[in-house]
Amino acid sequence: MLTNDSEYIRDPLRRTQSQHDNFFKLKQSIAEGLESGVSDQPLDGIWDAAEVCHRKSNG
Repeated sequence: MLTNDSEYIRDPLRRTQSQHDNFFKLKQSIAEGLESGVSDQPLDGIWDAAEVCHRKSNG
């Protein structure tokens, strides 16, 4: 809960910065994917590798 005027002003600024950071990371990931070119692996192999990577990073 916001307890003073300063927190009331800073909270939306923090949220906006966080949204901006997330958007920038997404754009960066999309650019990296586009730059990497077309894979010679089958789609099932790509999907399986992505699931393994996700499980490792998210427990």
